[in-house]
Amino acid sequence: MDSNVTQQQVQAKARLSYMIGCYTFFANRVLLDENKLNKEYLHYINELLPAANAIINSDKYLSVEEYSEQEDILEQSWSIWRMQMPISRGILVFSEKILSSIGSENDYPPQLWKQFSEALIPTQTMIDNLKNSTIATDAQGKTAINALQGLVDGLKNGYFQSPEALQAKISVMDHIQNYSYQAARDTQPQKNLATVNLIGLIEKAKELVCDIKATKKDYDQITEDLCEYYTNKFLPTLCFGKPFQEKARKLYFAAAKDAHLYTAESFEKVSAAMNTIDKKCNNAYDYECTQMMKDLEDSISGLEYKQLKTATVTLSNIEATETLTVSINISGGLNLIYGNFNLFYDDRILEYKSSSRTVKTGKNSVFFRLDSADCPLNEPCSIAEITFIKKSSCQNYPIYICCEKLREEDGSLLSVITPEINTLNEDLTISFGENIINVKKHSIIPLPYDIPQKENSVFDGWYIDDKKIIEKLFVCQNYEAEPRFKPCKYGPLGKDDIAMCAWMAIHGHFAVEDDFKMLAENGIEFILMDYVHGEDKFKDQLRWAEKYGVRAYIHDYNLNRIENLTVEEIISYTSEYINSPVFLGNDVIDEPGAEVMQQLSARTVNYKKALPEYDMHINLLPNYAFGTESDFEDYVQTYLETIHADHISTDVYPLMTIHGKKQTKPNYFEGVYYTAKTARDNNLSHWVYIQLLTGMDNRAPDMVDLRFQAYVCLAFGAGKIMYYTYDVPGYTGEKQYNREVYGMRNYAHEYTELWDYAQVVNEEIILYADEYKKYSYEDSFTLRAGDIPAYVEHVGEYNSNELEITSDQSLLIGVFKKKVGDGKMYIITNASEPSLRLKANITVKPINNKKIKTFVCGEEYIGNSFTLKSGSGAMIIL
Repeated sequence: MDSNVTQQQVQAKARLSYMIGCYTFFANRVLLDENKLNKEYLHYINELLPAANAIINSDKYLSVEEYSEQEDILEQSWSIWRMQMPISRGILVFSEKILSSIGSENDYPPQLWKQFSEALIPTQTMIDNLKNSTIATDAQGKTAINALQGLVDGLKNGYFQSPEALQAKISVMDHIQNYSYQAARDTQPQKNLATVNLIGLIEKAKELVCDIKATKKDYDQITEDLCEYYTNKFLPTLCFGKPFQEKARKLYFAAAKDAHLYTAESFEKVSAAMNTIDKKCNNAYDYECTQMMKDLEDSISGLEYKQLKTATVTLSNIEATETLTVSINISGGLNLIYGNFNLFYDDRILEYKSSSRTVKTGKNSVFFRLDSADCPLNEPCSIAEITFIKKSSCQNYPIYICCEKLREEDGSLLSVITPEINTLNEDLTISFGENIINVKKHSIIPLPYDIPQKENSVFDGWYIDDKKIIEKLFVCQNYEAEPRFKPCKYGPLGKDDIAMCAWMAIHGHFAVEDDFKMLAENGIEFILMDYVHGEDKFKDQLRWAEKYGVRAYIHDYNLNRIENLTVEEIISYTSEYINSPVFLGNDVIDEPGAEVMQQLSARTVNYKKALPEYDMHINLLPNYAFGTESDFEDYVQTYLETIHADHISTDVYPLMTIHGKKQTKPNYFEGVYYTAKTARDNNLSHWVYIQLLTGMDNRAPDMVDLRFQAYVCLAFGAGKIMYYTYDVPGYTGEKQYNREVYGMRNYAHEYTELWDYAQVVNEEIILYADEYKKYSYEDSFTLRAGDIPAYVEHVGEYNSNELEITSDQSLLIGVFKKKVGDGKMYIITNASEPSLRLKANITVKPINNKKIKTFVCGEEYIGNSFTLKSGSGAMIIL
């Protein structure tokens, strides 16, 4: 670049380049041949735009004034030709000319004028929207103008369509706008026959809009014809939208099912190509679809295989006079973060004494889950030491290890080598109720798939000698296993109960019993469940929910369809499921606007009259969906004034990736804090949806992310933690889709690593439940230390005269007051940026020598100093 060129010239040239793109886009909004022949428009596209482009493409720099002059020339021409066609502000010229021909209100019968005035409002709204739109075409504008002309013609001729016909006409106009845009996506000079036919139907619809004697039936028929042809002929033929997406996903999934075989770098390109298609497929032009498909095919062709890894697990023993300590050892070079380990032994010879880590003890087994997400294991090490008391001595103790779902940091599964199990040539029998199994001694057998049922009860597991069998049974002698049950919970959730919920947990048309079994095993307390009256499969799902103790807010499609819902109708529709022990209330709508909430007000009033002990679930938009903080506060206030419910719910999804770097939204705490205070001040239960779905903000959550969000919820008094999402929206039951957009299940309906990670978090969080519900939320504060994240600064700083807290990293501290008697509870969360994997070293010191009880990661802890790993938390009871 010439050294004499100023920075101002460079910026002026860049601005003109940007504006040329805008003005070119304006020109592309002209679709009608009659407008393409406009004299000023032809001058604009044939002379002015090419001249401006030539200036930009030249290596020579002009003065700032000359660049500005070129922009003014384009703006002046655009201002002229747009006023000569129904586009942008020009549409007002056409509408004002039509309206000016009406004359005086007194020239028409009052009833006719009243009908005209009412019908004019939505038509003018449509015209205003098109005027303000930056993408609306002249074809859409002409359709709206024709509709306005039809209204005025009807007024002048003393003929007026019924309100139902007018409503149907507006719907047709919406379809004309949409399908005109869709047809324009075919940019070939020789249009595809499917495009030609679609355009023909659009023209037929335009003629009908101008026909003042058309009936609702006429409009409904053309709407049906348009939708049917667009969906079944146009889209598949040109491979746009969903057909294009499905074609790409089939290609993608063929590679994605073996993603763990490829290097992360090469598969990232495939993922990026598929994500681009997912994002753009519904609006892309034909040439863009062609390029996106080529990018996907090229990235798949460029996949590179990685060296497969195998984990080797060994056992080593240290024998003392009275004890035997078994060390479980793992090989190195793995980047290991997760795995399920079950150590089996003969309880006639050994008795469990202690472990170096938190475990579950069962019949002949010690079970634990490895959770090292904050610090992956790379070097060979012992992951656990289990100590037994020797009941008797023997030369070779029958001890075996089973390992399942060992995962690396990227979520991929490892193959595992473990010591062989030597079964003995001795026949034994195991009975699970009436089911009798013949096995060899020292076999390790899975539990029966089918579980027994008991009315009003939930199966709790198989027991032998009062010890629960965990996952599998190590057979040392003949056994008779006994099924045990626990009471099914009845009634609504408590205000401060901790409960994990799954959104999109079940796809109603494809659900099977195993779906509910897996929900229960994951630790999901309740779900939002679809229900359609008269269909047996939904009754089956309610029965399965009862069998596994999965409670439900029912999304009753028949109930929700009724506009003016009466008390009697609520009682009638809910009578099919209100006596189910798993029924909690009804799900209504997700993320309504303020005007929709006002429409729902009477519905929620009647619901409370009909079912005072139950609740309607309405989830609100997050704070970052609004331009300002006050806009969000007004929105929440509308909820309080219009919706009669026992809880307030919002979805705040904080996880982002910007320029390849994982980050947390700066206003994360701010949004949750406001609804926390709202719930507190209005005696409402606080619910928060947390981010689990991959692909949101180009971010795949991991275990640390899930744990962090869960503890943040607890610290803000939100005991109802809602996973968005469990399953994947859009599952069809037939196709295998993009693996990169998934929740706890993917588009092939396989369970993903997120199912495993959420199970770990659920098991940890529920350990606080008994204590948590004894306290009421008071407030939240932050302690600022270390590398302070931006989101921490939106909550006031901690300062207490009851509990002194110090830390080398930032903390979020929720303060709670005991409901009965004196006492305080504190939920402390490691608030450092979770992607940095920072540990927080914390010391708590009660003032005035009060006694404290501490739980770290759900387990009771002795001492005043402890460490919170990244994303984790603690409970302090004072």
